[in-house]
Amino acid sequence: HAVEAVVSVNSNRVYLDLVGPLEPSNHPVYKKPCRFILSALDSSSGFLWLWALPSSTTPTITAVLERDLVDRYGSPLSYYADNGPQFVSRCFRLWACRTGSLVRYAPRYSPWRNSRLERQHAEVKRCLRALTGNAPSHWSDFLSKAEKRCNRRVVDISN
Repeated sequence: HAVEAVVSVNSNRVYLDLVGPLEPSNHPVYKKPCRFILSALDSSSGFLWLWALPSSTTPTITAVLERDLVDRYGSPLSYYADNGPQFVSRCFRLWACRTGSLVRYAPRYSPWRNSRLERQHAEVKRCLRALTGNAPSHWSDFLSKAEKRCNRRVVDISN
């Protein structure tokens, strides 16, 4: 029998990163076009979440993480991010502390420390190019399909 991987964010670590700026894409949730993708990867299950964002500010990121990750699955023990200003800000660290998580950072100039998530970004971009075809400005319409393709792992539980 096969089932999809079980998601559990009560893991040791969730990796965070941003993709963008991208070509502006209208999204039903926001009043303005989205230009960024926030990605989160659960270190235990390998499950990937993707969100279209109109901006890369800390308040935008923390609002999405709280609503769609923390409120649904609980807080991870820690977040692991690059040294982007939105992740090293005092506001982000205080938010993480308030939700019960630590924040760890990759050493500067070492993107390979987050290589698992970077490989997923390459797959997401490939999927979006294939799905959008001649309409790259509609990438946000296809983001959930790209996320699903990245998370299509089948686990054999017959043993």
